[in-house]
Amino acid sequence: MEDIAIRIVKLMQEIKQCVTYSISAKRSKGTQKTQYYYQYTKDHKRKQKLIPSKDVKQALADFARKQELKRQLKALQASVPCEEIQDVRARVRFFTKFGLPRDPFDPEQMKPRNEPNVYLDDTTRDSKSEIIISLLLELLKITYYYNTELQTRDGSYRKPDFILKNQILWEHLGKMDDASYAATQHQKLKEYRALGIDKLMFTTEIYNPEKKTSVLNLQEIVKKFVEFQLISTRLARSLFRKTRAQNRKPIRMRYDAQSKVDWKNM
Repeated sequence: MEDIAIRIVKLMQEIKQCVTYSISAKRSKGTQKTQYYYQYTKDHKRKQKLIPSKDVKQALADFARKQELKRQLKALQASVPCEEIQDVRARVRFFTKFGLPRDPFDPEQMKPRNEPNVYLDDTTRDSKSEIIISLLLELLKITYYYNTELQTRDGSYRKPDFILKNQILWEHLGKMDDASYAATQHQKLKEYRALGIDKLMFTTEIYNPEKKTSVLNLQEIVKKFVEFQLISTRLARSLFRKTRAQNRKPIRMRYDAQSKVDWKNM
């Protein structure tokens, strides 16, 4: 079932798209006919404007739609259990600020688009691998700069994938099975070395022809970090050991409305 906070935010968004006016009705003294007026605020003053007779039906329908959505929102908010109100409000504020998650079963939301890879801080990355690498750097608390221009000794500029501490330049080579890509990277390496840049760290991915995908090995990248003294061997061993501890033996589980599994001891 969809999270109640998401349902609340969706209703709030619908209400925002509705008409901004309210409607009042007055009976004409002369003709005894009911006339309808837009009620709205302008320059911090409450104002009204007569609705032309030809627009009354649509105006009333639009306003009724807004009122119905507000009624649904109020009922939904009232249905939240007291002990969950703070949690629901926190999620509502979060989704209001950062947007709703995509629905993978909505064809409109899942249409192919030319969209970038977005990192947690709303910056972009050229590939999904660089997203993973950024997360690894954050995990290990290694300061880095991504796609930052670096002025070299000859006055020219280069833009390595990452610049790490001690001015280590890191290029992650993602498509070395592609001949033209590989040639470009070899030329880049020659240019770096010709400029006297010797703190170069290269990592790559292995192409899997059966699955037609590239394989990223984070262990190999961590080994590079140790080689370039970005992290200690102790930290690397600890990282391998802790993550390995999560890989438990397969167990059989049963889905219940109230799970009997002791999650804390898993």
